[in-house]
Amino acid sequence: MPELAPQRPLHTRSSDFQFAPRMMLFVTDFSKACQNAWPYAIAIAHEYHSKLLLVHVIDPVIFANVPSKLAGAARELVRREKEGQLKLFQCSESTPELDFELLLREGEVADVLLRIVQKRGVDLLVAGTRGRSRTERLLLGSVAEKLFRQAGCASLVVPERASSDEQFMIRRILCPIDFSPDSRTAVAFATSIARRHGAQLILMHVLRDDLASRESEKDWVVHNARHQLRKLLDQDNNLPFETLFEITAGAVVPEQISRTATEYGADVVIISVHPAAGTVAHERERNAYKTIRWSRCAVLTVPRSRHSMVASNSLTLAEH
Repeated sequence: MPELAPQRPLHTRSSDFQFAPRMMLFVTDFSKACQNAWPYAIAIAHEYHSKLLLVHVIDPVIFANVPSKLAGAARELVRREKEGQLKLFQCSESTPELDFELLLREGEVADVLLRIVQKRGVDLLVAGTRGRSRTERLLLGSVAEKLFRQAGCASLVVPERASSDEQFMIRRILCPIDFSPDSRTAVAFATSIARRHGAQLILMHVLRDDLASRESEKDWVVHNARHQLRKLLDQDNNLPFETLFEITAGAVVPEQISRTATEYGADVVIISVHPAAGTVAHERERNAYKTIRWSRCAVLTVPRSRHSMVASNSLTLAEH
């Protein structure tokens, strides 16, 4: 493995895409999972000089059993308490250069956040998640999944088991590729972030077990997959390290991704995700959510749409 520092000077071309989030949203319910995600939001906001919206949403369900004559006082008490907690979050970051805005809202959590994302032109949403059990998922759904499926912007989801170092650094990036038409979108984000942070990029593809088990075809299948991964990169990609190509096989794709990320010590996994209706957050776990739940590092989800690649304010042409 190469040393974790750029080995050659980088010269960004005018045709290179750059991921540069101008407006970030960090959502917190003040849980351990959200506290764990906070250093990630701070580090990224510092790196890209982003405005950081610090948001908490009060779910009106908590007032369901409050007598009507006490409802007003209860709401005021909760608002004061949550405002104080938001200010403590902000005060926990001692660097004065960051541009914060505190937002306290009431309503269904995911719906409120999605409206803020759209109204404020959010480029990157940061959220922590602890992962719900099957029963909890059926009854309550996954707020994190509803957000990254419907936000229309990149989302950094930090599992509770991810590293909680005070300073988040990106040194290695794992980008799983399924060779869908949207694969280049994930690669564009990955290469941009690798250039910005002086990080090494690992592109990986998971073969189906039945393909990998045919010894007569295995070498050809692996060679072809590696060739397809190489084709996703520009010849002159100007990355600080040689890109690694990892071909694995397994019936459970998220398990292979998690294992590979751990083996390489990846700091972030970048995956492209399909948009879906809000009901998906209550249904069976799909690969994207499993990848996040099993990951030991942060996962950046990139929406599979042309809009995320071309129209988003966060992905712009480089300027000299």
